[in-house]
Amino acid sequence: MYNTDYNKNKTTFLILKKTHSQWIYYLGWISFFNSLIGFYNGYYDTAFMIFSGFCSCINYWKYPIYGFRRNLDITVTSIAVSYNLMSVIYCQNAYLYYIIGLSSVALYLIGVVLYNQKNISMSTFIHCLSHIGAITCNYLLFTDNICIK
Repeated sequence: MYNTDYNKNKTTFLILKKTHSQWIYYLGWISFFNSLIGFYNGYYDTAFMIFSGFCSCINYWKYPIYGFRRNLDITVTSIAVSYNLMSVIYCQNAYLYYIIGLSSVALYLIGVVLYNQKNISMSTFIHCLSHIGAITCNYLLFTDNICIK
């Protein structure tokens, strides 16, 4: 059941309708393949972070309600994003990673604002764009376009 009354018990109602949350859920699966590319190309630490983010994303977005799984997803993702942004600091093309990565973080924050304003469709769209930016960022890293070996 979708939470249409924002004052009801937050632990029993979906944060988003299935039609919205499934887009984020499916984008999360791309992170799995992205992490495989990272492991294959020897970026073990950042690939592990992406894989951890994938696990928490899939775990949460299969049934998005307020609670432990949501907090876990936010925490794991925050750690992964922070770590990955710091891991490229000495790379030749770090500026490209930072432009895309920090834009993705900004998009996520804009999505939160839109969600709080109850603009659910646009919030979901912006959230998906933040995932696409992060996926692009990590793909560029894992294919040696950021840290040239």
